[in-house]
Formats: sequence, structure tokens, C-alpha cells
Amino acid sequence: MANKISLAWAEDNQSFKAAVLRLLRQEAANYIEVLFTVSNGREMLDQLSTQFPDIILLDIRMPIMDGIQTARIIKEKYVQAKIIAFTEYDFEHNIVEMNKVGVKCFLAKSQAEDLIRAITIVHEGGVFFPDEVAEILQKHIRSTTIHDTVEALNQLKFKIDLSPQEKNLVQLLRKGKTSKEIALHMNLTVRTVRTYRERLLKKTNTRNVAELLNVCYRA
Repeated sequence: MANKISLAWAEDNQSFKAAVLRLLRQEAANYIEVLFTVSNGREMLDQLSTQFPDIILLDIRMPIMDGIQTARIIKEKYVQAKIIAFTEYDFEHNIVEMNKVGVKCFLAKSQAEDLIRAITIVHEGGVFFPDEVAEILQKHIRSTTIHDTVEALNQLKFKIDLSPQEKNLVQLLRKGKTSKEIALHMNLTVRTVRTYRERLLKKTNTRNVAELLNVCYRA
């Protein structure tokens, strides 16, 4: 008994719960022990204060307290908790949010036949991502990377402190003026204009005029 993987499960669909528990008894009774089942996140948190399992199964859509909020609280209180989101993939947002709070395993209810394998993998320290979930998370990572890059550039734009002369130079560069035309307009030598431009590139950590104008367009 001591060598068994202990399990707790929050699921409000009683008929589905009964069917899966029957599956676990039939196929994994020798190495998986169900400590308790509950119907919502609040009940799960109450039970965890007295007995803590190796693996926690959480549905996402539940009354009183949903799986996302429950997972967030669990991971804050018990950092090493191993959680499997055993739910439906009806909303990409739910998968992304569960992943943000630290849930590294997802299994659709329609794939209940893979539950024993998922429990075993997570218990051994692995992660379990069906193809559908992996695609959702990869798409989110790509969009997040793009968003973070844009945000970083926007933050940089607001932090740049340009002198009036530098702002004038940027405005002229934006209009496509050559160094010679800028020199005439600003009453400077071409060499001085080029020096100012190089200083601006260094100041804004940009490599060319195109990047400089992109960063300084609000300056």
C-alpha cells in the first residue's frame, strides 16, 4: 500500500467520476490509490490540509471554485504539488491559464484511457502534453514572444531622452533626408551630422537608421 501512487480528484460530474474510478480499480488497483474525491476546488483545498496526495486531478469548470483558481492556490501553498488538468479542451484560454500557474500535464476527458499513463509519467517527474495541448501552448509561446518584444520596444521608446537637436535630426531622417541635406538644414557639417547619428544609434542600442526610427518614432 505504501508504494502506491496516491491520488485526489476534483470533479463535479458524478457519472463520469464513477466511470473513471471503476477504470482505475480494474486496471491500476495494485499501484494507484485514490485518497479522496471532491466536487469542487474549495473542497479540494479543505481536504489537502489534512491529507496530501502524490497526484492531484483537477477539472477546470467546477462550481464554487474552478480548477484555475484552485491550481493557483495549490501551487502557491504547495510548490511541489503535481497537478493534472483532467478536463475538456473547449477553451484555449483555460489551458494557457492552467499552464501559467504551473500545471504541466493536461488530459482530455475523452482520453480517459490514457489517465493511468499520465499519472505514472507525472509521478515520475515528467510532463504529459497531448498533441492538441502542445499546439495550443506552442501558439501561445510564439504570440507571447512577439508581444513581449513589442512591449520591450515600446518601453524603450518612452525611456529615450532626446535633446531638441537630436529630435530635429530624427525628424529629418524620418523624412528621408540625406546627411548633406540635414547638414544644410541644421547648419552643421556632414561629418558632424554623421557623428550625431552614430551617437544616436549607440544611445538607442540600434544598428541602423531603420531601427533608430522605429524606436524613436514617439520621441
